[in-house]
Amino acid sequence: MNDKRYILSGRRGQSMVEFALVLPILLIFFIGIMQIGFLLNDYIALNRAVAEACRFGSTLVGYSSAEVLVVGKLLDSIGENIKKEHLRVVSFTSQKYGPYYKNVYGQLTNSGGNIISSFAEPLFFRADNNSPNDFTDDSALRPPRFDCTYISVKVEYDHQVVIPFAELISASTILLKVSSVWPVSAYYPNLLPAGQFRLEGAMPIAVNENICVLTGNPVTIKGDWLVAGGFGWLDLSVYYDSGTNPNAGPNELAAWISNPDSADIAITPPQNVYSMTGQKNASNVRDALNPLLGRNVLIPIYDTTGGTGNNAYYHIIGFAVFKLNSVQDYPDLTATYIKTISKVN
Repeated sequence: MNDKRYILSGRRGQSMVEFALVLPILLIFFIGIMQIGFLLNDYIALNRAVAEACRFGSTLVGYSSAEVLVVGKLLDSIGENIKKEHLRVVSFTSQKYGPYYKNVYGQLTNSGGNIISSFAEPLFFRADNNSPNDFTDDSALRPPRFDCTYISVKVEYDHQVVIPFAELISASTILLKVSSVWPVSAYYPNLLPAGQFRLEGAMPIAVNENICVLTGNPVTIKGDWLVAGGFGWLDLSVYYDSGTNPNAGPNELAAWISNPDSADIAITPPQNVYSMTGQKNASNVRDALNPLLGRNVLIPIYDTTGGTGNNAYYHIIGFAVFKLNSVQDYPDLTATYIKTISKVN
């Protein structure tokens, strides 16, 4: 009996020794799982925030404060677990900026509480030069240039180890790198100092203001006869009532669609702009329109028309963003209203 008690006691002692030997390994294993969970949570939160900021930035090309707004959106999206003091924004030249915060007024500030209105270098917006090495050898552009072809947001974050003894497994901080790239598919106007818009990056065709309320619905923008002897497309060859009207034709219209900078005049709402006259159904105009299919384009809004023939005009009161869906029925266009950028009442 004594021998049996000795054997049972020995087995219990052996089990306790084995448990004591295995316990540290199990603890390290569970601590590691928990730490990886926190790490993945931060990584997912950062990915979501960077993607949201990137998509948001793609709608801001043309705004002088676009880059500041992107950082503000990033801060709004990161969630409570991400500590702003450990977050840095990385530029195209690999410079790191931050940390940034928001004050009670929603303004972007640095760690000293100073309001940030601009950055020392372009951070996010780039132009693709259509080379084989897309996104790697392009020159940086600063808004309000509207011809940026993509926005790239990149951040670094120092994830702090918060589980006791987890630093035994890894360093006390783990560097997370997250980035996102989003195409800029919309042509937006330049923002002039006086707060007025040029017809730059816009389609030279007028749309009635009543159409600019049907968000998400395809509409027809009339390029055919709208006023007596006139045309839905705008004549950008001369200012209204200048005493001369050269009556631009299909070649000029195709050029303005392909390169709005080639237009001779700027539209400053509210302003009368000549209507083109006659039928402008030409193959070179269709060729100029086709590359814009599926993209967001800026279209002038009119409220009233007047005159006839060479004196027909549209009273332009603002600009709206439309997604160009079809040019099948050119000179009419099918497009979906997105939003109004500028309107003068």
